[in-house]
Amino acid sequence: MGLLGLLNPVTGVLLGTVVAGEVLPGRQLCGLAPASSGVVLGRPSAKARQVALSDRAASGPADHPRRTAGPFPRP
Repeated sequence: MGLLGLLNPVTGVLLGTVVAGEVLPGRQLCGLAPASSGVVLGRPSAKARQVALSDRAASGPADHPRRTAGPFPRP
């Protein structure tokens, strides 16, 4: 989810253009391009995602304990 947070400004600009009818100048388009491409290039490859999922499935539920309600484990 970390990479998706970088799309918040992009979403805001596009919603402002579509919903509020604001003007989208070329300067903003030039800024949206590197932000969007950085998110796309920063995603792991399909092979890396598949390996991570298979590793998680092979490790079993004992290796991934449930989270507690707070930041500290219960005694």
